[in-house]
Amino acid sequence: MQHVPTCVDQVLTVWPDWLQHMQQAATQSLKSNSCEAGLWAQDWAAYTVGSFHAAQHESTPALQAWMQSHIPEDAYCLVLINGVGCLPVSRLPMNLNHEGCIGTLQQCLKDPVQAAWIQAYFDQDNVSDVSERMQLENLSGLMDGMCVCLSESLDRPLHVVHWVDARARGQILCLRHCLKMASSATLDLTHWVVGESAVQCGLNVSFHGDLGVDAQCHMVRIQDMPDGMLLMASDDVTLAKQSAYDRFDLNLGRGQTYQRHQINLKGTGSRCDLRGVFDLDHQQQMIYPVRVDHQAAHTVSNQQFCALAKAEAIGAIESRVIVRPGAVQINSKQSMRGIVLDTGAQLKVRPELEIYADEVQCQHGASVGALDVEALRYLMARGISYQQARAMLIQALIQGVLPDHIDPSIEALLSQLYQLDQNIEVMSDA
Repeated sequence: MQHVPTCVDQVLTVWPDWLQHMQQAATQSLKSNSCEAGLWAQDWAAYTVGSFHAAQHESTPALQAWMQSHIPEDAYCLVLINGVGCLPVSRLPMNLNHEGCIGTLQQCLKDPVQAAWIQAYFDQDNVSDVSERMQLENLSGLMDGMCVCLSESLDRPLHVVHWVDARARGQILCLRHCLKMASSATLDLTHWVVGESAVQCGLNVSFHGDLGVDAQCHMVRIQDMPDGMLLMASDDVTLAKQSAYDRFDLNLGRGQTYQRHQINLKGTGSRCDLRGVFDLDHQQQMIYPVRVDHQAAHTVSNQQFCALAKAEAIGAIESRVIVRPGAVQINSKQSMRGIVLDTGAQLKVRPELEIYADEVQCQHGASVGALDVEALRYLMARGISYQQARAMLIQALIQGVLPDHIDPSIEALLSQLYQLDQNIEVMSDA
């Protein structure tokens, strides 16, 4: 297998003219105060736009050690260090058939063929009122991103690593990810947001996915951010006929997170499966809004989330399912469980339905509370310690939301974190 040369590409300081014009317009909109301030606006105001200084984006021994223990040797990987792609430590296929590509945004914009569809993506980028300021900030300070254009299935998993360390202190790192999958293409994609140590910085990431007919994307995002970090993420995925999008989020670490999802089930028979485990601790804050839009008939959506709140952590999961007129014979399920493990923690879960069609099946369930006292007593009465009984109940909750399709390396990580036992009975809302 061939890989890209292990040489350091010169970091672009000038974008194409069309992108520069969009950046200027975004910057002007921000300066004119035409949009409302975003979440944690005071925190963001303290940061400056990320630097393009080459030394800030070089690999470190800490990153290399982390990759050896977390990224399988036979997987592709794209590494972005403090907001900019680093090819020397990335492992990417040199050539893909039918003008496909996997690389950084800076790389792909040098290729006229790839730049054409990327420009179309930027031109059609639709921002919601909620995320307007976040998207404008992302565009005005854009540094780099991931570009994946597949005309056929990728032969092995792809890992994308966002590495942040002390060199990014006081900066906002803005990235845009573009994913375009042709008919019947499949992709296993894992995103990592990790860091070396506590660092005060912001990461603004926008992801746009476009899945063709019968395409399948299996995504995992693991956030193990260092203390002091702010993550603002906005994901927009559109699915064509009979395509499928599966996603599992694992939220660890101590950073502050706002992660928005917009899933558009545009093609007949398209389906999405969204799951997540949010392990919140210390003074971590998380807001996780999800919007699934059933725009066509015979579409299917499933959402299963489990949130754990410890110490003084605060979390909110908000999910809205919209069924458009004419979107008949759809099936939608929402399940959210929040467990408050300490008195100072707070959790809110809110499922919503907005239905404009007949002949639909929509189910939703939500609960927030402490661990089941009776279940704890039952286990302790059989000689199990309190700590072990508590761990077993948490394990059962987590196993109830794990996806059926998951990379073995991710499964091993989850087993290491939560000592998962396949013999534990899975707890559900049913």
